[in-house]
Amino acid sequence: MGHTDGITKANIRQKVFCLPVTSIADNAFTGCDTLTSLTIPEGITSIGDMAFRGCKALTGVIRIPDSVETIGLNAFQNCEKVKEFDFGVPSGTSSNPNAHIREIGFGAFEYCYALEEVLLPESVRKIGGSAFHMCSKLYFANCGTYVEEIGSLAFADCSSLLYCGTGYSIRKIGEGAFRSCKKLDLVYIMDSAETLGKNAFSGCTAMQDIYIYSKDVKITDAADTICSVTSPAVKFNGTIHGYSNSTAQAYAEKYGYKFELLDEESEEKVTRDGIFYKIYEDHAEVIGCEDTVEAVYIQPKVKGQPVTVVAEMAFYSSKAVLLLYLSPDL
Repeated sequence: MGHTDGITKANIRQKVFCLPVTSIADNAFTGCDTLTSLTIPEGITSIGDMAFRGCKALTGVIRIPDSVETIGLNAFQNCEKVKEFDFGVPSGTSSNPNAHIREIGFGAFEYCYALEEVLLPESVRKIGGSAFHMCSKLYFANCGTYVEEIGSLAFADCSSLLYCGTGYSIRKIGEGAFRSCKKLDLVYIMDSAETLGKNAFSGCTAMQDIYIYSKDVKITDAADTICSVTSPAVKFNGTIHGYSNSTAQAYAEKYGYKFELLDEESEEKVTRDGIFYKIYEDHAEVIGCEDTVEAVYIQPKVKGQPVTVVAEMAFYSSKAVLLLYLSPDL
């Protein structure tokens, strides 16, 4: 489908001549700088390359229907006034079981200067290169629980970004993915990670701590893969946290960056009433729960060890937790 020059509202129909409308074509509304309002109906499965590129007058919240499976290259690039693209994810979660979207295309939301928050559903597996590049007001991003790849420059130059959640399935963080995210101060890279590209966290001036839970993640061998500043000399003012004999430790030591050891994990993990515990020599830690759990009761002791810690993001992706009972020993 295409557009008519001068239109201000686009209410895309679900059916035309009794036939379902399932896609928005490449370049359909490219450069339609009078367009201020957009409604995309359920049933649309693909938004084409550059479909709404340069719709600079488009404002407010754009709802992305659950039926959408792909968002193409530069689809909403330069939609400078849009504050939110709503994927049907409640604030503080990554849960929208009805969502179908698997991939955010290259540059899909690049130069969306007014965009403030991104909540992607758990169906997303890949965020393309430059997807949110130069979204200068973006302060919070949840990439979805099961995202596996964050492409090159995906969040580069997001100068207001305070938090980006990457879940437990991340494998690849591309070159320059978080370059010059100057307010990002804390990063967790989970044990699923395989590669960390050059400049991935270069110029992150506020970063105090980066926790790398993958013992053998391939960190690009360059001082500015993780660094606070690049001029007049490359240096990192924060702390890299990792395991003994890990690639994180080797990287930190090679470039003279501060390094702190993480507690080595016990091999023993147990489940009690749907709650996952990790057992250490002197304590136990809550690390998550089964998807079916609605009420969480944390036991005071497991396998003879006192439960004293609830891990970072232990229940972050849990869909069904309604009640949480904490032991007084925590």
